[in-house]
Amino acid sequence: MLKQFALSLSLVLAAGAAQAQCGNLTASGSGAPGTAVDLAVTGSTANAPVLCVIGDTLGVTTIQIGSLTTLELGLETPFIPVPMGLSDGNGDASLSINVPSTTTMGLDLHGQAVAIDFGFGPGGISLGFCVSNTASFHVGP
Repeated sequence: MLKQFALSLSLVLAAGAAQAQCGNLTASGSGAPGTAVDLAVTGSTANAPVLCVIGDTLGVTTIQIGSLTTLELGLETPFIPVPMGLSDGNGDASLSINVPSTTTMGLDLHGQAVAIDFGFGPGGISLGFCVSNTASFHVGP
């Protein structure tokens, strides 16, 4: 139940406000069965929640948020947002994806980090995005 709530919240927040192109996402590791792929974003928004959006097709997806703003990703749908956690004071966050040793099919995937920047001020609450480059990786044999 908590995981479903977190994923739903991630989707809503990832669709929320103007973004800045920033941060650098890298992927490392072979992705072979029984190993891991490590995704790391550097230079993103400091102390912010970060998602890694993962999909199999590069392209453009624009998410319109009413008349407020849009979020533009470098992936075509479908994709899955995966929480990377809270970035550190330098705007760095990382995620390890373990590839099961029983994996028999290979997949070429792409990731893109999205940091969510919350602000509080006299005008109320603001929300912005820091969207990284895309990084490609392979999982499976």
